[in-house]
Amino acid sequence: MTELEQLEIQRKSNLDFIKRKELVERLQNNREFKKVILEDFCEKECAAYAKASADPNLSAEDRADALALAQAAGHLQRYLHVAIRMGVAAENQMAELDKTIDEVRANG
Repeated sequence: MTELEQLEIQRKSNLDFIKRKELVERLQNNREFKKVILEDFCEKECAAYAKASADPNLSAEDRADALALAQAAGHLQRYLHVAIRMGVAAENQMAELDKTIDEVRANG
């Protein structure tokens, strides 16, 4: 694979990260997403699961399941945060990457 091909693949990957970041930002600004996912699920539902995970009246398996479900909010929020960070990093690399691609094409 040539250097230019590698750079083009990296550029496409960066564009994918940027698109995902933009989608996540739109989701996070969406009123329904905030209500259903962030408030109802991440705050209320997962808090209920966290309480259930400490209930001695439940079986060990049910407590473990409740704990895993309680952690879902953290996993989701981390995923969204990472998607934004990766998109920002990709945006920051695009100008330099485009410049390098232009240079490689000019010298090719």
